[in-house]
Amino acid sequence: MFTLPLDILIVDDTPANQRMLKKALEDWGHRTRLAENGKLAVEAVENRLPDLILMDVRMDVMDGLEATRLIRQHCGAKWVPIIFLSALNKIDDIELGLQAGGDDYLPKPVDLRLLKVKIGAMQRIAALQQANEEKTAWIEEENRSASHLLERLAVEIYQPTDRLAKMLIPIGNASGDLPIALKTASGKLLIGLADAAGHGLAAAVTLVPFCKTLNQAAHEDMPLLQLATTVNRRLNELFPINRFIAALLVCYDPQSGEAEILNAGLPEAGLVDSQARIHQLFQSNYPPLGLWSANEALLPPEKMRLQDGDMLMMCTDGLTEACNGTDEMFGHNGILEHLDWNDLSGGAPHMRAAIAGHCDTQAPHDDISLLLLQHKAA
Repeated sequence: MFTLPLDILIVDDTPANQRMLKKALEDWGHRTRLAENGKLAVEAVENRLPDLILMDVRMDVMDGLEATRLIRQHCGAKWVPIIFLSALNKIDDIELGLQAGGDDYLPKPVDLRLLKVKIGAMQRIAALQQANEEKTAWIEEENRSASHLLERLAVEIYQPTDRLAKMLIPIGNASGDLPIALKTASGKLLIGLADAAGHGLAAAVTLVPFCKTLNQAAHEDMPLLQLATTVNRRLNELFPINRFIAALLVCYDPQSGEAEILNAGLPEAGLVDSQARIHQLFQSNYPPLGLWSANEALLPPEKMRLQDGDMLMMCTDGLTEACNGTDEMFGHNGILEHLDWNDLSGGAPHMRAAIAGHCDTQAPHDDISLLLLQHKAA
């Protein structure tokens, strides 16, 4: 918190004004520094930020308005209160002072009682700002710690294999998207993508019970529908209705190429052959996990068989809905156009470059994920 004494910079080219202000401020318990013109004031601020500045307007070398503009540029987001003290007390003069970056404006000759009150008001505002900065720093540190935990969970839930390639572009410190790849007890692969509702840490936290259930499912060779139902129940138990997860899950046998797929709320997955022809599309046949009703009749997962060289493309809507400056979405056509289906290792990096070129200066509004599975005959 800002407490007495304050470090106050007095900017005035009149010695009598300097002496009067210096004595009054030091009698009130503050420390003072002096600058005889705007140029020296800017140099003083660059050397050490004061807690408050009392700024004259008319001065030689550099006036108070120009000095204030330069001080604001130097301070950036850091707020240093500036009170103008000037004999120019018309409305137009006051307006110019506030537009230049001043926080208050007092006419000369200065009423010392009013100045003391103004300084107290600035002190309270500065104290609130500092408290807010301290709280923000604490929140950021907590977010970093939580993000580190979630990153470790994400590593544990994705076991690399030469049949998989992934791309993940988060929009914040913590991603609400989660690529999945776990070996099951029977030697199959549990693969997929998850996209938690919302963004950042709030979305990522929703994935914690999901990760635990996935590990259990891989260990127990849990059927996909049972896995999804279990996750749905846990989300309902732990979170409000607006915390749900869109997910696409695949149980894949790398020996035979046989697989089951369950799409709960993600964009359609595409099975493409070695000639880059779309062989099959897998649309969402289920609501996102966390939104299933207890008595809802559910279809069994779809089945497929991958041939040598076939690739299964899975993505979150952050990829398909990524927009450029004219609000044109990247879409499935963008994926098909830029993805080299015969180059698994280069597929994700090439797609990353393509999405960057598409969005250009437009910042993504959602986490972007792509997961590629390519079958290789034994």
